[in-house]
Amino acid sequence: MTFTSGGLVSRLTVSQAAAPALVSLAEATKSAAYGGGSDGTVVTTNQGSWTATSSATAWLSLTTASGVSGSEVRWSVAANTSTTARTGTITVRGGTASTTIRVTQAGGPTVTTSVATYSSPYGGGASNVTVTTNQPVWEAVSSNPSWITVSPASGPTGGRAVVTVAANTGPARSGTVVFTAATATRTVTVNQAAAPALVSVGLATATAAYGGGADSTVVTTNQGSWTATSSATAWLSLTTASGVSGAEVRWSVAANTSTTARTGTITVRGGTASTTIRVTQAGAPSLTTSITTYTRANTAGSVNVTVTTNQPEWQAVASDTSWLNVTPSIGPTGRIASIQVASNTGPARTGTVTFTAGTATRTVSITQSAGR
Repeated sequence: MTFTSGGLVSRLTVSQAAAPALVSLAEATKSAAYGGGSDGTVVTTNQGSWTATSSATAWLSLTTASGVSGSEVRWSVAANTSTTARTGTITVRGGTASTTIRVTQAGGPTVTTSVATYSSPYGGGASNVTVTTNQPVWEAVSSNPSWITVSPASGPTGGRAVVTVAANTGPARSGTVVFTAATATRTVTVNQAAAPALVSVGLATATAAYGGGADSTVVTTNQGSWTATSSATAWLSLTTASGVSGAEVRWSVAANTSTTARTGTITVRGGTASTTIRVTQAGAPSLTTSITTYTRANTAGSVNVTVTTNQPEWQAVASDTSWLNVTPSIGPTGRIASIQVASNTGPARTGTVTFTAGTATRTVSITQSAGR
């Protein structure tokens, strides 16, 4: 500035100091997902331009590290392979002024449970499971919802889930409950004891005719499947010796050539349980009489015959009913039959009374003297 008076000239110089350097950011803190990504914020400075640096270049790298006032500083965040969160800073300078952006990245998903295995008795039960995660929420899914349920099915870290197991009526079984938080999972294995083994059959006893044959009965078990064995394979053979609950065990009985009845057993097993079927086969028909011959004078008369058989009944038939008669003609074992012989006025004669039971026969021969 110049002042003039008459012939005199005077000058005044004015100097002004610069304003303090200033730099500011639209946001002072930023967050990043564990999978990484990119972000930015606007820089304002009275210094015309600015520069930026990162404190964690291994994972927090600058993609725009300088600019003018009003432009953005930008950065890229790498994926976090650790389950621990991490923090880095970006320092922005404008002249002598500086400020920082704090960038915090979440750790990779993690989820843990207070138990890894739950062993339930066959009658069922429940287990409390505390779930811890670094994610906002966890979810739970049962592999076998028909007998394993979990409630609640989702919750925050530190929340409790109740795993409930229904009663078991069959063999031992296993399932899982899988807890998930983002990409992290944790499996709780559920093992349940088998119910006491049970096996039953529709028939506990069976009979077979002496000629043999086939028969069967239904097997029920809570063990899923069953097997069977015979105690008398020489004549009592199994044609269906294994199956599932509700299927039939089947057997075949050979003909009995002995007159004595015989018994065998079929043992059916389901797990550790067993039951038996008692199979009794009748003996081959047998028949005896207390006499085999009867000699009679020419006069009328009778004789008693005791008939023994292993069959339900016997029958008797006379060869010539004009002079021979038998009463009763049908009876049970041990019954006495009376053979009546008429008087004879002619030559000597012979006849028979044949007793039959099943396929067995016995003949009583009668001889009568000639008449006078």
